Amino acid sequence: LLGLIALVLAWTSAPTARAQIAPYDDFSHTPAHYAAKAKAGDSEAQFYLGLALEALGPTAEARWGQARMWIERAAKAGLPEARLRLAQLELAGGDRLAATANLEAAAEAGFVEAQFDRAKLATEDDDAPTARRWYAAAAHHGHGPSQFNLALLLLDEGRADAPTEALAWLILAAEAETANATAARDQVASALDADSRTKAAALAERLRQN
Repeated sequence: LLGLIALVLAWTSAPTARAQIAPYDDFSHTPAHYAAKAKAGDSEAQFYLGLALEALGPTAEARWGQARMWIERAAKAGLPEARLRLAQLELAGGDRLAATANLEAAAEAGFVEAQFDRAKLATEDDDAPTARRWYAAAAHHGHGPSQFNLALLLLDEGRADAPTEALAWLILAAEAETANATAARDQVASALDADSRTKAAALAERLRQN
């Protein structure tokens, strides 16, 4: 069945953990808004300060400190969002080992975007069990790209019931408007018999309710 869908894994980049920075979302005033709390050890303030400084650049960093320094402090305090952002910076710098450790920690904490990125790394490493574990974790939280990628992994497994399970995930991924999911859903459905399609629809309904 995998050959029937000439599609690639949904390598959608995970969000860079950029939440609203301040109540007024004004980057120019954000450092002053968070600096005192950040210096006092508040990990969320450190993270938001780091993101704001990333946006503002060297001039602001010269006054308030390096963006990465604040993100690293928040990550060391265990903030999942900061661990994800630091992992992204580490990957960009070529430090795959450190990035994997931070992604693993953030994924274990239940941060969906980190679970997706951790699964992507596992896929690149041909580590299907780890990829499936983290795609499944994110998929159960309604993350469309993870649902799509999990379906493709299932189709590649060769189990008799795997296509039915894969179709269930593709149904959900299509509902989440994931790229290529609708085409994949329709192609897989057309290759299955009516009984398998009925079972897939029932499984998708159970997954929606979990």
